[in-house]
Amino acid sequence: MKKEKSIKALKERIYSSIFSKRHRNAPKNFTRKRVFSLERLILFQLNFATKSLTVELNRYFNRISNNNETKSFSKQSYSEARMKMNHGAYIELYEELIKGFYSDDDYNKYKEYRLIAIRRGKLQMPNRASVVEEFGYAENQSNTIIPMAMSSTAYDILNHMVVDSTLENYKTDERTLADRHLDKIRELTPTVKDIILMDRGYPSLYLLAKMMVLGFDFVVRCDECEFYKRSKGICPK
Repeated sequence: MKKEKSIKALKERIYSSIFSKRHRNAPKNFTRKRVFSLERLILFQLNFATKSLTVELNRYFNRISNNNETKSFSKQSYSEARMKMNHGAYIELYEELIKGFYSDDDYNKYKEYRLIAIRRGKLQMPNRASVVEEFGYAENQSNTIIPMAMSSTAYDILNHMVVDSTLENYKTDERTLADRHLDKIRELTPTVKDIILMDRGYPSLYLLAKMMVLGFDFVVRCDECEFYKRSKGICPK
């Protein structure tokens, strides 16, 4: 029942004209009747593709009974349509999914709490100038520039759900990323009781205070000396 309700809500959002206007890259995009409307583009990309693009396009349009249409589809028309869409569409759809999933008590909990683990990770990016400019880089021992980005995820470990995720500049520290996660978790699921789990790179007076203000319980691994250094600039030992 819950699955059907979530699918219905997402479908209504995808086929909404307001949604289309919000996530097109230019006002003229997706206004004329084309073989790839925004909703068709999104539904195609949500398919679990296992074959080549040509094969997957044929399978998809056969499935939606496109044979009677006069306009043809191709890899080129797909690529052109994809460039007209803003990636924010998928962020909005996923956030709608998260809201629906936690809209009732029908999910796994630990003593009435949702367990959210926040963790960052480093990702090697494609070697392009625009990517390096946006996300930054690291250098190895031979001073070779390696395009890198910093990812961070707030993960519901009992329900295997990514509640929030972000990809930022490589120099962004974990505490800044965690701060953003806390705001997004409360925005999407304001009534859920949470225990936030963090590793020893995260504790700071600011984050601990913010979690208390927002009503989170938390378990944070903490190195005593490093925490004092970060908070007061000294170590008690």
